[in-house]
This record gives sequence, C-alpha cells and structure tokens, in this order.
Amino acid sequence: KGFRLAREVAAAHVNRAERFLRHDNADAAWTELLAAEGLNSGEPSASTLRQTLTKYGLAVIRAALEAGKPLAAVEHAERLRERGVRHPELQPLIDAAQDWFLAADTADRGDFLLASTNLERVRPRLTCPTTGLERFAADLRDRHERFRHAVSELHAAVEAQRWREAILWADEVL
Repeated sequence: KGFRLAREVAAAHVNRAERFLRHDNADAAWTELLAAEGLNSGEPSASTLRQTLTKYGLAVIRAALEAGKPLAAVEHAERLRERGVRHPELQPLIDAAQDWFLAADTADRGDFLLASTNLERVRPRLTCPTTGLERFAADLRDRHERFRHAVSELHAAVEAQRWREAILWADEVL
C-alpha cells in the first residue's frame, strides 16, 4: 500500500512538472521531477520526463552559444550537472563554452593571439550553428586591429614627445 501511494505521489509530481514545462518553467519542472525521483517509486514517466528536460536543457545551452553567450551556457550546463544529467553532448558543450569564455577573458587582457588560439578550439566542439562564435571572432579581429593601431600611434607620439597625444593613445591601448 505504501509503495502504491508513493507511486501515485510521484506521478502527481511528474504531471505537475509537465505542466510547468508546457509553460516554459523548466526550473520548476526540474524541482518536481527531482521530488518524484526522490520517492524511488519507479514511476516510468519520470524517466521520460528526465529525457525531455535534458534535451530541453541541451537546447538552451546550444541557443546560448549560438547567441554568443558562453557564460550563460556554462551556468546552465552546471545546473544540469547539479540535477544529475549525464549526456554525451553535455561535456563537449561545456568545454566549448569554457574555451570561448577563456578566449574572451584573454582578449580583455590584451592577448589577442592567445585568444584567437583558444577560440579555434571552440569551433570543432560546437554542435549548433556558429553564428555567435563568428560574430565574436570578427569582433576579436577588429579589437586586435584597433589595439595594434593604437600601440603604433602611441609609440609614434612618445617618439615625437607629443605627451598629450601619447596619453590619449595610452588610454586607447588600455
């Protein structure tokens, strides 16, 4: 009798989770799914819902990467891991997002060549359209060119002892 009751409660959690998912509230759906799984009732619909939520989560990660938001992708991937998701696509997406974020951070520190190298490791790992990555790579090339021009102008201003101009170019470099 206790097992039957646990199974009914688990089924109710799964039904509630499915309603949340239909209303695009994946976090609440995960909460309900984890509650259903915690009852260890063997409710078969919980397994199906886990697969659905996993696919949804992977789609959210791919969408974040396509939109050029690697940090959002990493954050969502970590939430999936915390929820016990194991999927062969997850780790390559995490690695791609982390390398992309590292490339952005490296570029922000002015090391554009290393950033480009880091960025090249991202492309083969992506299983989604690379629209955001291409946008970021173009921005990286533009920033690198502006940086090189500013450094050149800074050196010229210092050499000519045009200190006010040198300060402006130094600010541009930084």
